Amino acid sequence: MASARNAPVSSTEILGTRLLSEIESEEGSLEDVRLSLSSISNFLFPAHHTQITCFRHQLTSPPFITQLLTDLRTSTNPNPPRTGLPDLDTLWHSHGSRQLSISGRSLPLIYHLITHLVCPGHNPNGRSDGGGTVAVLDIEGRFSPSHLLPSLSKDQLKHIYIWHPTPANLAVTLESVEQFMVYGDHASRDRVWKAIFVLGGSVAGKGVRCGDVVTVTTGWRGWLRVEREAVEGFLAGTSVEEAWGDRAARERALEGRGWRGVSEVGEFVFK
Repeated sequence: MASARNAPVSSTEILGTRLLSEIESEEGSLEDVRLSLSSISNFLFPAHHTQITCFRHQLTSPPFITQLLTDLRTSTNPNPPRTGLPDLDTLWHSHGSRQLSISGRSLPLIYHLITHLVCPGHNPNGRSDGGGTVAVLDIEGRFSPSHLLPSLSKDQLKHIYIWHPTPANLAVTLESVEQFMVYGDHASRDRVWKAIFVLGGSVAGKGVRCGDVVTVTTGWRGWLRVEREAVEGFLAGTSVEEAWGDRAARERALEGRGWRGVSEVGEFVFK
């Protein structure tokens, strides 16, 4: 598991490299977009006036290009994959919320999501990738990385960065987390930052500015309630002897049951 420390802002080249790795799954590349915008700006604004030069620099800057690509992806695909779990993504889209807000017994789903996002496999667009990295802000102090084993290897745990903020300094911590994950010199620089988990707090109006980073929160007001799958009860008229004889089968059913996330627009089942 990685130790999360604030790092000084790195150079523009480092940010550019990170952005390139995150955009590899898209059609074209960040450099193609940058060169195209640079050519357009040179044609439209050939003069060397200071204000025009500043505008051209802003037009071809990585943050501007990242936001532009995010807007283009949203306009061409209004229902983009978010977590890479199709059933959950469909449910989330149907609900219409900007964030995945979980209530009830949330930790099993948190562990399930983190395992899926960190493991090498396929990104939300269906292409193969080398696995992502995630940030966890654990206000409640109940998150335990040991529950991710053996689904994740000990080496993969280093791509999970954990903070322990208080409700009072959550907004400030969010800013430092974004700076660290995007600019920081850490072990996951070559991986895509896929999600931020805020356990026990609300980030309404305080979310990260990186458009492709999934925001997941937990709290009693969450729209997706996690609970154990139900086991079918005894039929009416079942005798005590019959129930006792069925005891072993029912114990196996109880041990093998999974979890479900229930909302007003449907449910999502996982193990």
